[in-house]
Amino acid sequence: MYQTYTGTLEAIEVQAIHGLNFYTLTLKSADGVRRIRVQDTFIPKTLKVGDAIEMDVLLGNVTEIRVIA
Repeated sequence: MYQTYTGTLEAIEVQAIHGLNFYTLTLKSADGVRRIRVQDTFIPKTLKVGDAIEMDVLLGNVTEIRVIA
């Protein structure tokens, strides 16, 4: 299943799992609040709390995150 979530980034938490950094992103949208875990390779370098973002998810895995200007 392919989904796109759009909303405002409310929080960024970092966890080290098996030597890799993963981020739990809290996204607030019209549908409610979602927490999604993402590997560091999918995080845009300039991503910060308060950014409006679009996140593409395929079968529960994030494939792309875009900051909306």
